[in-house]
Amino acid sequence: MRARPAEPPQKHAACQSIGEVRVSAPSRLHFGLLSFGGSGRQFGGVGAMIRQPGVRLRVTAAAGFESLGPHGDRVRQVARSWAEHYRLAGLPPCVIEVNSAPPLHVGLGVGTQLGLAVAAGLSRVVL
Repeated sequence: MRARPAEPPQKHAACQSIGEVRVSAPSRLHFGLLSFGGSGRQFGGVGAMIRQPGVRLRVTAAAGFESLGPHGDRVRQVARSWAEHYRLAGLPPCVIEVNSAPPLHVGLGVGTQLGLAVAAGLSRVVL
């Protein structure tokens, strides 16, 4: 059985004037993986959230899509997946500017936090 993509939620009248949103996401220090054994989920992680360095970005409504700042390819990939989930014809009409983000693959969960920040910003500005 496959999950069906969610329908885009209707914007509340009070939200229609939102043209920009800023999103901050902390980093996650990874301390390691645990193996649970047995059937089902085999691994889990241990870590702690820290404010700095974190991901900070701004999403602004626009006529087309543009990604500025570090990790542009990852931002575009997340935006594309987000648009497919909501059955949009193409990339969402906005500018996503990553103001700060640590490097990927350094044990801070940057890819996950960046993805969540992009999706949260898009949902607030575009939907």
